Amino acid sequence: MKIRGIISCFALIALLSGCTIKPRITMTPSAGVEEIPKTIAVYPILANAPTIARGKYIAETIKIHREEDKIYIVPAAEARLVVTTHSEIFTGLVSSELSNYGFKLKNLPLEVLDDDNLGINDKKTFVVSLETIRHMRENYGLEALLIGNVFFVRDQYDPTEPAVRLFYLKLVDAETLDILCHVSGDYKDYGTEMEQAARDIGFELAKFANLAEDKEDDEPYTQIKAE
Repeated sequence: MKIRGIISCFALIALLSGCTIKPRITMTPSAGVEEIPKTIAVYPILANAPTIARGKYIAETIKIHREEDKIYIVPAAEARLVVTTHSEIFTGLVSSELSNYGFKLKNLPLEVLDDDNLGINDKKTFVVSLETIRHMRENYGLEALLIGNVFFVRDQYDPTEPAVRLFYLKLVDAETLDILCHVSGDYKDYGTEMEQAARDIGFELAKFANLAEDKEDDEPYTQIKAE
C-alpha cells in the first residue's frame, strides 16, 4: 500500500511539473523505399472490436493478401474488424490532414463479404477489387492505397467519447501491391483525441513524401525502422 502511494505521488508530481509520456509513433519503410507517392486512396480505417484474451485487449495490425480478383483485408487471430461511426470520423480526419499537406486523395468504395465459413456471427471480410484499383490507376493516376485499423478506448475525461489507443496503417503500391511502409502509433493506457492521432498520421506520411519537415521535438518519440 505504501509503495502504491509513493508511485501515485510521483505520478502527480510529474503531471503538475508538466512532464508527459509521449506516444510512440513508428515509421517503418520497406527496403529500398526512399519516398512514398502523393496520389493515394484512403480505404476506410477499420476499428478493432473489443476482444479480450488473458485480461488484455487484442489490437494487432491487419493482414492483407491477394486472392483471385481481390485484395482481402483480414484481422489478426481472435480479433474482429468493424466499421463504426467513430472509425468513419477518424478516416475523415486522417484524409483531411493528408489533403492539407498536399496529398492528392482518391476514394475507394467499401466492399464487405459475409464470412459464413468461419462460423462466427457478424464476422466480415473487407476486400478491395483489383479491377477498381486498375481502373483508378489507369484513369486517375492512383499510386498507392492506405489501409489500416484503429483501436479505441474511452476518453479518460469524457467516457462517452472515444480516444485512440493504437493505430496500424500500411501504404500499399497500387500497381505491384507491395507494402511501401508501415506507420503505427501507441498512445498508452488512456489514448489520445482522434484529431491528434490524425495529425500524427498526416505528419509522418507527409515527411516520408517530402511534403513536411521534421519538427524540433520530433526526435524523442518518432522511431524510423528499416525492414
